[in-house]
Amino acid sequence: MALLALACSVGAAAEGDELRVSFEPFDHGIRLDAGNGPQEFHCEQNRVSAELKLGSRSLNVGGTYLTITFDPVDAHISFEGHDQPRPLERNQVRLTCKDGVVLKKLGTDVTEVEP
Repeated sequence: MALLALACSVGAAAEGDELRVSFEPFDHGIRLDAGNGPQEFHCEQNRVSAELKLGSRSLNVGGTYLTITFDPVDAHISFEGHDQPRPLERNQVRLTCKDGVVLKKLGTDVTEVEP
């Protein structure tokens, strides 16, 4: 079962066809920034989760694997939680947890930069 949530207010910094993303680890999580402010992802009980704030509401998205898709044209990102890893596509990052640490795998056209 997959859960999809969109955050239309988050942009992405693209240079040519390459998406530049910074990652900054913290205790039981990682902070990801694609150019328009950081988004935090947490590792709890071997699941990755993120809280999205939509006005006065919040939505928790997570899974054993969490795929993040960046859309630099429409300036939004989406999160999709999975129980099994899925192949990464263009402008995607997959996060998973191991021993309280968030691990990342970058899809095509995504470059890691210093925070």
